[in-house]
Amino acid sequence: MVKITISGNAKDELTVLIKKAASIDKPIREATLFMERETKLNFARETDPDGNPWSALSPSTLKYKRTNSILRETGTLANSVAGESNGTVGRVRISSDYGIWHQTGTSRMPQRKIIGISESRHIPKIEKIFESHFA
Repeated sequence: MVKITISGNAKDELTVLIKKAASIDKPIREATLFMERETKLNFARETDPDGNPWSALSPSTLKYKRTNSILRETGTLANSVAGESNGTVGRVRISSDYGIWHQTGTSRMPQRKIIGISESRHIPKIEKIFESHFA
């Protein structure tokens, strides 16, 4: 059996750290809100989560559209993006029934990825959110 004794400032600092680790709902909520905003910005930027442009609209699609915007004809899809968190879990989802077809693509429609976490664009910000919580 190994016995470890912690005293002085180290004990106080460890106690604070344990309390912060027990209540991560705030950074989870902040990270979820960040990802919700980023997902909504994908529509304005017309890019996937990594910043790659979505495939251009086909000439046949452009014939019947009122605008040249991609995935924003009525705003229904973009407005269906919502984030939710509950303590230890956060998620961003699209409640629109047809969002999945754009996210994955079909045999007749190119993939236009809307939701995702980018290693370079999102992870550094999410790390900062958690680092500031534990600072």
